[in-house]
Amino acid sequence: MKFTCDKNLFNSAINDAIKAVAQKSSLAALDGILISTDTNSIKLTGFDLNIGIESIFEADVIENGSIVVKANMLSEIIKCLPNDTVCFESDDRNTVTVTCGPTKIDVLGIHGDEFPQLFYVEDSTQVIEIKQAAFKSMIRQTLYAAATGEAKPNLVGSKFEVRANKLRAVSLDGIRIALREETLENELQDNNFVVPAKTLNELLKLLDDNDEMLYIKAGEKHVMFEVGNLVVVSRLLSNDFFEYTRAFPASHTIEAIVDTKAFSESIERVSIVINEKLKAPICCNFDEEIIKMYSKTATGYSYDEVIASVEGGKVEIGFNNRFMLEALRAAECEKIKIQLSSPLAPIIIKPADEKDNNFTFLILPVKLKANDQY
Repeated sequence: MKFTCDKNLFNSAINDAIKAVAQKSSLAALDGILISTDTNSIKLTGFDLNIGIESIFEADVIENGSIVVKANMLSEIIKCLPNDTVCFESDDRNTVTVTCGPTKIDVLGIHGDEFPQLFYVEDSTQVIEIKQAAFKSMIRQTLYAAATGEAKPNLVGSKFEVRANKLRAVSLDGIRIALREETLENELQDNNFVVPAKTLNELLKLLDDNDEMLYIKAGEKHVMFEVGNLVVVSRLLSNDFFEYTRAFPASHTIEAIVDTKAFSESIERVSIVINEKLKAPICCNFDEEIIKMYSKTATGYSYDEVIASVEGGKVEIGFNNRFMLEALRAAECEKIKIQLSSPLAPIIIKPADEKDNNFTFLILPVKLKANDQY
């Protein structure tokens, strides 16, 4: 194979594909990036048998072919070249020659046929069309609540639900739930699929915050995301997901509206006496025009308060400081609405302004003990 291309285009495509390269594999080809030719373009592929990333860029293709080059080596070679046209070629002995200006580098590659094929998603599968910025926001606002570790393998990701012209993302770990909904331009058949957290984290790095359309095809076992010159394919998790809708209370008696940034900063100040060894809940008192918070550990005592609009009465409730802070960071709106009913009822967080993103967060409270209170 032989082609010439712009160095920066080549380098950018490597940075995308390398995100899916296997860290450790018994198959030598998976340590590398597959480089293959197409009509006036080059496709780079990284694949770890769970997630695959294809990145395509323009090139002058002189001779068709494919070869695998060790990912880190390829990255270092292209990165160090001068900003000029790169000539890339390989021979029948799998020797790769890269030239750029006076620079010439030879390395040994692996024949492209040894690289495993990426997952296949049926052509008949319906396509979800959504702006990539909106989908990226959906990931940011839900993935933080996904389970971690091997105890709950089906929850280590986000569930996506298609209902007519609505797409909903849901993550949960047994203590909190994050839900976000987006309206689609077209109505689709109902569908559910669970995407692994690792795949969604890579999409966060790859997607841009613009209105270019992202196309999603979800089959029975695999899902494909396509935008611009990028294609991401991934295994799906089992659809055996927790029936989360039953966790949301049907009503609430108390509602508070508070500035998101002010509430978050207040919690951070109260959290000063809390650490991994000295865990304690934050005690939160909802009053008419103020939210009072304090925490007590062996380190000491901390107190702060924030102005709020509280309706429905007074209540004292405990919560995990980290869980609340992560929810507030994901809110992405100026003011939030906090809904609750009793010290043991779930805490519900929504945007105060209906024009903001349609999210709902749930956090289970911490039962306060006598030594937690001051």
